[in-house]
Amino acid sequence: MKDIKTKPPGYYGIVRQDILDKIPILARKVLDLGCGTGALGAALKKRQDCIVHGLEMNQAAVLEAENNIDLVFKGNLDNFNTGKLLGPYDVIVFGDILEHIIDPWSALRKYAELLSDDGIIVASIPNAAHPAVLYDLSRGLFRYRSAGLLDITHLRFFTLPTIGQMFVKAGLKIFDIEPQPNPNHHYQYIISARKLKTKFDNFTTTIIMPVRNALEYTKVAVQSIRDHTGCPYKLIIVNDGSDAETTAWINDQADVLSLQNVNSLGFPTACNLGLECVDTPYCMIINSDIKVTPGWLCKMLATMKADENIGILGPMTNRASGPQVDTGVKYRNDQELNAYAKKLEMGYRPRLKTFQRIVFFCALIRSELISKIGILDESFGLGNFEDDDYCIRSIHAGYKNVIDQGVFVHHYGSQTFKTQNLDYVKIMKTAETRFRAKWGL
Repeated sequence: MKDIKTKPPGYYGIVRQDILDKIPILARKVLDLGCGTGALGAALKKRQDCIVHGLEMNQAAVLEAENNIDLVFKGNLDNFNTGKLLGPYDVIVFGDILEHIIDPWSALRKYAELLSDDGIIVASIPNAAHPAVLYDLSRGLFRYRSAGLLDITHLRFFTLPTIGQMFVKAGLKIFDIEPQPNPNHHYQYIISARKLKTKFDNFTTTIIMPVRNALEYTKVAVQSIRDHTGCPYKLIIVNDGSDAETTAWINDQADVLSLQNVNSLGFPTACNLGLECVDTPYCMIINSDIKVTPGWLCKMLATMKADENIGILGPMTNRASGPQVDTGVKYRNDQELNAYAKKLEMGYRPRLKTFQRIVFFCALIRSELISKIGILDESFGLGNFEDDDYCIRSIHAGYKNVIDQGVFVHHYGSQTFKTQNLDYVKIMKTAETRFRAKWGL
C-alpha cells in the first residue's frame, strides 16, 4: 500500500512566485519554514542579496536544500526549539505549512517572536470555504486528496475569518490579503502581516469594533480611542465585508488588529469572532459610530474592578434606549463634548445604577462572564436584541449589569444600517420576535 504521507514528485521543489512577489526586495535575512528543497530560497537569493535559512522535516528535501540556501535545520514546526534559529529575520515564510501541523496557532505566535522590529510574515493558507469544498459538503462528501485543498496530510482547515483570528491571537497585524489565483477564485490566501505597533504592554482590555463601511465614522471612533484611552488596550476591528476603501484603511492601521469576513455576517457574529480572540481580563464591545471622551475606559475599569459582581458595564450617552440616555445632553463640538463628560463625572450621585439591560453600543464585559455563559447568540441575525439576550444570561449567571452614570460616550446611532440602506424597523421586529420566543415573553 502506498504511504499516504508520500508526496508526488516535485512537491518539495516548487517555487511559489506569488509568495516570492510578497517578499520585500530589501529583505536581507529570510526564514523559510517548511522550505522543502529550498527552491523558493534559491530563487530569492538569485533575485537579491540575502541570507536564507530553512526548516524542513523531510530528510531527502533537507539534503537538497543544503545546496540551495545558506542554512537548513531539520525538524517539525510544532516542537522545534526556536532557540536554535539565528534570528531576528526580516521575513518569515509559512508557505502552505500551517495547515499541516498540530498547533498552528502556537507555532505562528512562537516563530513571530523571531521577527525584526519591522519584519513581516508571509503565509500561504488554503481556503476551506472554497466552492468546490462547499459543493461536496452539500452532497455529504469530504474527500481527502494527495494534494490540494483537502490534502490528506492537512491537519487544520481555515477560512478567511479564522485565518484572521489566528493572526490576531499571535499579536500580528494583517496588512495585505491576496486571494489566489485571483480575486474571484479564493483557492487560498496569501497573507502579509507584521507585529502590532502599540505603545502599550500587558493589555488589560480588548476592544472589539465591528465595522461595515461607514468609513468616516470609523475613523472618528478609532481616533477618539487613540486620543482618550490611557489604559493598556488592544483594538480589534472586525471587518464585516466592507468595501475596498474601508478595507484598505483598516489594513493600513498599524496599531489596530483586524480580521475580515468575506461577506457581512452581522453584528453578533462579527462580535463573536473578536470575542473568541480575547485573552485579557476585560473586553469591550463598541460600535464604529461612537466618540469616546477623556478617561472613559480607565474610569469604567476602575468601577468594574471595585465590584467583582459586575458582569457588564455601560456608560451614559446621547442616543440609545433606556436609562443610559442622558436627556439633558448639551454640546456642539468636541471641546464642549469633553467638558460635558467631565461635568457629568462630577455631577452624578450615586454614580452607579444597576439595571437589567446594557445597550451594546459600548459595553465593558468581564471575560470571566464570557467563559461562563459563552458568546453572543448569532440567531439574532444582523443585529438587535442580542444585547438584551446577553444581559439576561448575565443575570442568570449571578452577575449585575450596571450603568456608570459618570462616564459619557457620544453615539451617532445606526450608521451601519443607514449606509447599507437596510430596513431597520423590519430587522428590529424580526429580532424582537426571536427574543420574545426565546425567553417566553
